[in-house]
Amino acid sequence: MFVLFAEWDVLYCSNPTSPGGGYRSSIGRLFLKTNDMIQVVEAPDTERNRVSFSVLGLLEREVSLKGKLMALDEKWIQVVFKPLELKVGGLEFTHDGKSEVKLEITYIDEKIRLGKGSRASLFVFQRRRPIS
Repeated sequence: MFVLFAEWDVLYCSNPTSPGGGYRSSIGRLFLKTNDMIQVVEAPDTERNRVSFSVLGLLEREVSLKGKLMALDEKWIQVVFKPLELKVGGLEFTHDGKSEVKLEITYIDEKIRLGKGSRASLFVFQRRRPIS
């Protein structure tokens, strides 16, 4: 059995706005170059998602979400996120509102994880490193 707890790169999502929301929309991608999309799953029940990007290749920014992970069954997980955090240089902002997602883990091994979101988005994750 392969462990979900790790740091994962988001290699692909069939819906570009699923990781990063409006920052990854068609208009957002015209002005914002994505540097990293990372998901960290920590025992026993924490998930952190981070999208870092630059504005016109100049100003570095980061959007992050932290949430509580719950196993719904052996394939489905649900994450209830706290409000979104935006970092611009040394400044930090919090955006009101909570969100939640459900994700089916359709395949996992020591390097790759495949998933399907509850809204039919397909994901490919690559393990960066295990979390101790």
